[in-house]
Amino acid sequence: MSNIIGNLSYCLGVYNEEKIVLAQLQKIKEGLDERFELGTFEILIVDNGSSDQTFSLLQNLKDPALRVFHLPTRGLGSALKLSLEK
Repeated sequence: MSNIIGNLSYCLGVYNEEKIVLAQLQKIKEGLDERFELGTFEILIVDNGSSDQTFSLLQNLKDPALRVFHLPTRGLGSALKLSLEK
């Protein structure tokens, strides 16, 4: 498949997903890597006040395509709104 040229911001809201978030993120990244050129996409992840280790796991990732934010628990709508503002 040929790569799509353009910019994309993929927004993902998470809450208490420490058991699945890394695998979920890997699948998303693989799909984007197949379709977009390096540097033409970013993944914005907003942790919505998780009480587990979700935010810590994400914060430790060293990937220039990732931008991780943390909010107090306000609901998915607030988390996604923040990602759109960034």
